[in-house]
Parts: sequence; structure tokens; C-alpha cells
Amino acid sequence: MFSIFLLFGIIVNGNASKTPADTYRLLHLFNEVFRHIRQESAVLISDRELIEGAISGMMRTVDSYSYYIPEERYKNMVVNFKGELEGIGLELVQEGEKTKVITPFEYSPAWRAGIKPGDQILSINGKKTDGLSLLEIGDLMQGTISEPIVLEIKREGSLETVRFTLKREKIVMKNIRWEMKGPVAYLRLSNFNYQHTSSHLKKALEAILKQNPKGLVLDLRNNPGGLLDEALKCTNFFIENSVIVQVQPREKEKTYRYETAKEALVPSLPMIVLVNEGTASCAEIMAGALQDHQRALIMGSSSFGKGKVQSILPLSPGYAAIQLTTAHYLTPKGRNIQSVGIQPDVLLKHSMGNQDIVKEEAINLLKARGETPKKGIS
Repeated sequence: MFSIFLLFGIIVNGNASKTPADTYRLLHLFNEVFRHIRQESAVLISDRELIEGAISGMMRTVDSYSYYIPEERYKNMVVNFKGELEGIGLELVQEGEKTKVITPFEYSPAWRAGIKPGDQILSINGKKTDGLSLLEIGDLMQGTISEPIVLEIKREGSLETVRFTLKREKIVMKNIRWEMKGPVAYLRLSNFNYQHTSSHLKKALEAILKQNPKGLVLDLRNNPGGLLDEALKCTNFFIENSVIVQVQPREKEKTYRYETAKEALVPSLPMIVLVNEGTASCAEIMAGALQDHQRALIMGSSSFGKGKVQSILPLSPGYAAIQLTTAHYLTPKGRNIQSVGIQPDVLLKHSMGNQDIVKEEAINLLKARGETPKKGIS
């Protein structure tokens, strides 16, 4: 029983208990409950299941973004950071008891089926999602390649539900693509979810600059974010000698400011950045920095509003870990975007597709202007 005390003593150390004695009384309460379940529960549950369940419950008291990651899931996450994953390609978030889509990954089964940001997932293979953690929902979505999965979805503004039958597949993240639209370059950056995103973006920008473009449209719509380091490196290509983002922990006086390097790859090319309700987290950091420094015009609809920082903290032994909210993102000017998002300078809303009005408006605006767009241009 001492090992359980030790485990939870480490975890709660520094919490808001009034005295160490209060903390140990609460730990004693935990041990009492643990003992009763082991000895008297009608269902036999292993010690590992009990402890991991307790840790999962503890993580859920932080917020919906914090959770315990079992060994196998953590190993899969490490693979995902390299740009490969298996599944249907959804980035999810919890709002109270509701599970909603931040965005589907481009070209994934979910993306091809037409699942949209803001869709609420009501059930997975007939099992209701109410009350389940994101980790439990992730487990429901696990399966073998080509195995079907049935999602029941409620779309905002509709009273009816829709069922999608999708097949899991191996998804290779191709998160950067670009093309020239006359004298204007269009660059799509769909996520920061794996390492080397910044090096791939650099190669794309170098190729674009050889075309002597008149302007650049950077499309961050439906970009759910990803690795902070990669997002910072990518933003550094456009801004120099400036703060990119502020990271504010619980002790606000320890707020850390991430600054750019002295030189930027594309410091002055006229830019428009496209955002929408699926633009989240690190993508909002990039958009917020470009907006605060008046480096680019932000166009589209309000972004998602995920301004919390999650850290993946490995535990021992093995590969188990926790994802814990450790701070808040603030824009260079100190704006907290949590639940608010980045507000566009030019508000336009249209779905991405064959008739993408927002994209065409941005390209046409840059074609018509030879100077960097300033805030308030319509």
C-alpha cells in the first residue's frame, strides 16, 4: 500500500491542500476506497485497472484536454508524430459532455465523407459518447485497417442526426501543398502534427520565391495545430525580431515569450492568412502572431479558440505518459484566445471546395494590390 501512497503523493505534491496533513488524509481516503474495491467489489478488477482508472479520473478534473495515456497508446502517438497514423482522421475536443470535431485531417476517410468542424459525435458503433473521456472515445475508434466504423453525428443548426460508415486506413500526413495562381502563390498548411513540418515548409517557400510572386495566401483553415516547436519555426519564416507567442503557466510571473530569430525567410511579401472554425491551437498561434505584428491580413471566419498548452509527460516504467494542460497561449499582444479564437480582419465564410469564395477573394485582393495588406482592408 505504500507504493500507492508514494504514487499519489508525487502527483498531488504542490496542489491546493492547506497543509501536508490535509493531503495525507485525502490519500488515506483514497487507500480506504481502493481497499474496499479490492476486497468487496462484486466484479474482480485488477490493481492495474484500478490505479489507471483513478489516474484517468484525476486527469479529467484538470480539463477535457488532459488525460492518462496507456503504454500502447503512447507508442502509437510517437509514431503519429512522424507523420503516420491509422484510423479515420479526426481531431476531437470535449465541451462538457459533448464530443465535437475540431477538424478532419485532409484526405482522410472522415474528410472524404464530409465530416465538418463543429460536428457532434453522438455514438460510435452504437455506443453513446456522453460521459466518456477523449481517451475512451479514442479506444472506441481503434481497430484494424479496413474495419468499418459507424459514427452518429449531429450537425450544428440541424435537428436530425446523420450516420457515417467509414473504413479505417493508414493515413500519411501530407500537410503542405502549394500552387501559383498567376502572380500570387497559394500555400496550404493543414497541420503541425509531425516533425519536419518546418523543413518541408521552408522548401516550399524557397520554391515559391523562385517564381517571384506578387503575394502569398497562407491557408490555415481546418488546421488543428500540433507540435509547438514546429509551429514556432514555421512562423519564424515570416516574422523577424519579434515575439511569436507568450506561454503563461499557473504562476503568471513565469510567463515565457518565444521570440523569432533575427532574419526571416519571407519578411515582407504581401500576405493574407485564411482561418475558420477548424483553425485551432498552434495554427491560431501563427495567425495571431501574424495579425498582432500586422504582417498579414486575416480573412475568413472566427477560429476555434483553443488557447491551452498540453505537455506530454512520460511516466516510468515503460512508455505510459500523461497529457496535461500546463499553460495558456497568449498572442504577442497578450490576447488569450481560449474559447474566443482569432477574429478575422475580413469576415468571409464559405466551405472549402470547388467554389471556394474565400480563397478566390484572397487571391484576387493580392493580385490587385502591390503592397502588404493592412488591417481593415475589405
